[in-house]
Amino acid sequence: NPRKISECDKLILPGVGAFGNAMKNINEFNLIEPINDYVRKGNSLLGICLGMQLLLDLSEEFGSHKGLGLIPGVVKKISHNKDIILPNVGFHKPIQMSKNKNSYGENEWFYFVHSFKCIPKIKENISSIIEYEGIDIVSSLKKENVRGCQFHPEKSQDAGINYFKNFLDE
Repeated sequence: NPRKISECDKLILPGVGAFGNAMKNINEFNLIEPINDYVRKGNSLLGICLGMQLLLDLSEEFGSHKGLGLIPGVVKKISHNKDIILPNVGFHKPIQMSKNKNSYGENEWFYFVHSFKCIPKIKENISSIIEYEGIDIVSSLKKENVRGCQFHPEKSQDAGINYFKNFLDE
């Protein structure tokens, strides 16, 4: 319900599935403008996995699809190399980026399952990265009151619970 968004203390944009289908649903339910208004008012938004990818301008997942454009950047396949196993599934310990700390400890492990990666235009928006098969992948982003995580806090045990608590407390 688009009207409910403005009433939220915090907004979480979850994500499992494909970028194009997700944006189609967001459009059909008339959620783009309420989400943008919510963010413009300074309210906190968290995108999880596909939800983080939706925060960017464009995705190349199964075609070219426009995103929400809340954080400048694009979403691309992790690799086209057939020797690299996709999706990336498992636990990783993100490496914090010094200029844009995220809301979790430096020794916590998070659960990932994804085949696409975010490539932000502004490197200062990167909060953390992981390395997968020799490739650096953005594991979390932050721009003002908008943040995203490629990992799934809800599947990351105590680290995920702490991540949610920190998001709710900020």
